[in-house]
Amino acid sequence: LLVHVVDISNPNHLEQIEVTNDVLKEIGVKDIPTIYLFNKYDLLTESPNKFPEANAMFCSLIDKNQTEDVYRFISSWISRDWPMVKIEFPYEGDYGKFSSHNYILSLIKNKNGYSLTAYINPKTRYLYSHLLDKKS
Repeated sequence: LLVHVVDISNPNHLEQIEVTNDVLKEIGVKDIPTIYLFNKYDLLTESPNKFPEANAMFCSLIDKNQTEDVYRFISSWISRDWPMVKIEFPYEGDYGKFSSHNYILSLIKNKNGYSLTAYINPKTRYLYSHLLDKKS
């Protein structure tokens, strides 16, 4: 999932989106679901004449209350394709690698390692199948 944060208070924000999308194509980034966060909504002097698509939201990330909304929005997009799992991760395992490829919801340290709840990337799930709770 690509989260594209756009400064909507910038009058050239649409052109900036185009430039970013062009650069992503040039470097070979394609076929990745993208959501847009139109940030700095609080700085607009008038309402935008177009509401965002379903894969976008207006926000002001300086507002702590809205960061929760953004978190839920991103989580809802990740959970569409990534199943939620419970996993027991031993201390000697490569937790750093796991956490960089998956979306950790909760982590509890115990005597044997970590008990995690996470959205797991379907492309890497097979690497961790031996650690998954049997119900996951």
